[in-house]
Amino acid sequence: MRNPKTPTREVLERLGPVQTFERSQTGEAKRLLLLKATTGAQSIHAIRTLIFFGASAVRAKQAVEAVMDGAEMSLTLPLVLADADVVKDLGDQGFIAKIAPSAEPSPVD
Repeated sequence: MRNPKTPTREVLERLGPVQTFERSQTGEAKRLLLLKATTGAQSIHAIRTLIFFGASAVRAKQAVEAVMDGAEMSLTLPLVLADADVVKDLGDQGFIAKIAPSAEPSPVD
């Protein structure tokens, strides 16, 4: 007997193939400030960019949606090699972003 919660073949075929996301393999954690979406911003490409630099798919989607609604967002990207790459990639997709300055550790006396 088939489990009623298991999707049928027809349902799975309608959903289409599973998508994978390319991710950076190395880098260091950086705090990104996602400030504004310009007219014609490409939200799907921005989400993919954030995922590439290590954000979870859910967090990337939430951040982009919030910025498109007029909010400013801050999120940590764990796989950033070059700050300029993140800012440029998001800028090319219609988003204004910057990397937050890192706090220098206090010297221990």
